[in-house]
Amino acid sequence: IPNTAPPGIAPESAESPTDSALDSQSYYRYLYAVYCNGVVDRIDLEQRKKVASFHLAERSGTPAAVAAESSPGARPDSCLARPVSQQNTSEVATRRAYVVATDQFYRVGDESKKRYQLLTFLLPKWQLEKAVDLGLFDVLNSTPPRVVSD
Repeated sequence: IPNTAPPGIAPESAESPTDSALDSQSYYRYLYAVYCNGVVDRIDLEQRKKVASFHLAERSGTPAAVAAESSPGARPDSCLARPVSQQNTSEVATRRAYVVATDQFYRVGDESKKRYQLLTFLLPKWQLEKAVDLGLFDVLNSTPPRVVSD
């Protein structure tokens, strides 16, 4: 997964018109790309094209559990969101996506750490189901959390 959204791709908040028509086998049709800056692209593997794009800040509760861009083109000082790899098809079949994320766009002052959470989203609408605090992680020494399910 690339570190940022592709150039020229603006996040959209609108749902794909096919979201409500998804059947139980549709999780094999769509791929979700989660980028470091918090953007998610929904890719239709049958049509071979991106069909939707949005920022996780729009879907992560109030206040947002994933930081939004502070201004157009601004870059966070570390990744805002990282997907958690799913190991098998039974995990994919639960229709949930897991993301490790922070609600801080920039570190505070000289602090080298940011707070992270494990977020669980219900697919296909990416509705926040649960947030679990993971604690503070040092982002200056490249040690933000990475979670792999077992």
